Amino acid sequence: MAIEHLKTRGFMEAERLAEAELVEVENLVRVAGFYKEKARRLVEASEQIRMLGDLERLLSLPTEELRRLLLSWRGIGPETADAIVLYAAGRLSFPVDAYTVLMMARLGFKEHSYAEVKALFEAAMPRDVDTYKECHALIDELGKACCKAKPRCEDCPLRDLCSLANNDEKGY
Repeated sequence: MAIEHLKTRGFMEAERLAEAELVEVENLVRVAGFYKEKARRLVEASEQIRMLGDLERLLSLPTEELRRLLLSWRGIGPETADAIVLYAAGRLSFPVDAYTVLMMARLGFKEHSYAEVKALFEAAMPRDVDTYKECHALIDELGKACCKAKPRCEDCPLRDLCSLANNDEKGY
């Protein structure tokens, strides 16, 4: 809904968003929660993009350079940077979210840091953008439906592999 609000005001272009009044952007993204911080970061990111020239120029940077640059911007962490690299730039960089870390821990993997889980997925999967996107989307769906802080193991397709489901534990 926040994106639709931004679209209706013509703020999907970095140039326009960079020049927007912060209070107007806050009002448009209010539905998303933490709207003041999100609005400020959207405007700041748009200013960064404008300084580089445009979004196409940003997204055309070599993958590691793009990721490093995004990580240098306030409010962009590894997951967001990898999501931008994968979904917006169409390049290989697997985003690891909380669902991924939780699922992996429950499946018995010892890797818990972002970098460790990312490396594990990238080493195991075919080097294909669509595969990365599909895998990330499926993990998110599994997390939303089953592998939550308060799990629904009875509905989980991975329950036979899961230490939580097999040990009758209650949480991670």
